Amino acid sequence: MTKEFYKFSKIQDALFHILAGLDFLIIYDCETTGFKPEENHIIQLSARLCCVMENGFLEEVGQAEWYINPGYCLPDNIAELTGISDDFLREKPFEVEVFKEIADFFGREAILGYNNHKFDDLFLRNMYVRYGCPFEPSVSIDLYKIIKDVLEPGETENKKLSTVAAYFGFAEDVEQFHNAVSDTKATFFCFNRCLEFYKKIKSI
Repeated sequence: MTKEFYKFSKIQDALFHILAGLDFLIIYDCETTGFKPEENHIIQLSARLCCVMENGFLEEVGQAEWYINPGYCLPDNIAELTGISDDFLREKPFEVEVFKEIADFFGREAILGYNNHKFDDLFLRNMYVRYGCPFEPSVSIDLYKIIKDVLEPGETENKKLSTVAAYFGFAEDVEQFHNAVSDTKATFFCFNRCLEFYKKIKSI
């Protein structure tokens, strides 16, 4: 059973406790054909393998990306949101062709995403189910829950990743939000910034 860090009483203490037990962590994000994990499919998956340093900060050591042909046309709103077209996906591999490669990359490493507890984790878990495999990362960390702890209510207009990245000064480093590669990059930056905040608080 995957542990979810937010079940601890204090997010800050829970996060440092978990990081102390990790050597590596995968930051990941996916773009999908819709918003229903049981019905829709992943069309882009980006994963950044990071080393967890002794001080808890993340350092990227590897990266993987997959575009996946879902076998059907994308809804117009998804194509507009992601910038991914049917023509682009037509020559990409089908899910069955890349699943093993994805599963091998993820293994049982800890994962980190943005709102992944309510979105990305569900899509990836349903993909695994289709091939009779359990999706069992050692721990799943949701940066969105950390952001809600770090930022005061009203400190930002909303808690979207693009808004938070802009608040932290990283927006110019991100090429296109709602692109899995860019979103994992923003998640990486924002996570390390949150860690800086927690460490500053602990030192006071």
